Amino acid sequence: MRKWLASGVSPFPAEVTKRIMEILLALPDPPQTTGGFSKKAEVEITDQMREQLNAEFERTGLKVTALFRLSGCPHPKLTPAKISNWRTGRNRDAQGTHWAYVIDLLAKYPDKRS
Repeated sequence: MRKWLASGVSPFPAEVTKRIMEILLALPDPPQTTGGFSKKAEVEITDQMREQLNAEFERTGLKVTALFRLSGCPHPKLTPAKISNWRTGRNRDAQGTHWAYVIDLLAKYPDKRS
């Protein structure tokens, strides 16, 4: 398709080429994504959210790297460094699915005193 459009020469009659172009131009633009997740899914990490995250790590006594070893994270773009940056405030936004995964995962672990 790209070669055909770049060449400017169509192997089809003019009316067919015109109809194909009309159809293609009528298609919606693809969503803008990063790492397979829609940019719309990004959430701003508020101070309250950061406190919640740090409280969960404190409650469980887990380190970020240990959480990853234990869970086998299914999100390839979610890394221990990214979570550490959330905790310190270096990263002020996150993919919503990543944030929810980490918070839900931490909630499943018992208190370190148990």
